[in-house]
Amino acid sequence: MEKSTPSEKSTNLIADWQTLQRIFIRPENDATQATLLKYMDQILFGLQDFLKKHVGITEEISLKELSDNYKETRISKNPEKKLADVITDLIKNIAPNAVNVASPYFIGHMTSAIPFFMVHLKTIVAALNQNV
Repeated sequence: MEKSTPSEKSTNLIADWQTLQRIFIRPENDATQATLLKYMDQILFGLQDFLKKHVGITEEISLKELSDNYKETRISKNPEKKLADVITDLIKNIAPNAVNVASPYFIGHMTSAIPFFMVHLKTIVAALNQNV
């Protein structure tokens, strides 16, 4: 078996049991858990602030403008943004153009407004890897 250089090692995927546990089962340590909680706070409170300002109404945008925003589909091998910036972009640039199915004004098939506490319950369901 050939030994790889440090630069080659960073591009190889590792799928041993320890790595799978770290990624899929539990946070690595308290620092990782604190980072995860920081991002969860950013998502929950960022979306809550957004929904307070945009109850039932999303921004008006033409279909052409909207489609132009999503033409770039390349995914970089090297991340260019930090996760906090990605979350901010989602809240500022994508959420305003999404259909607000949580709005009491929205009428749709097989969807409806749900109480806000369900956001927290959905987090538990996702953490337990349940399909509900």
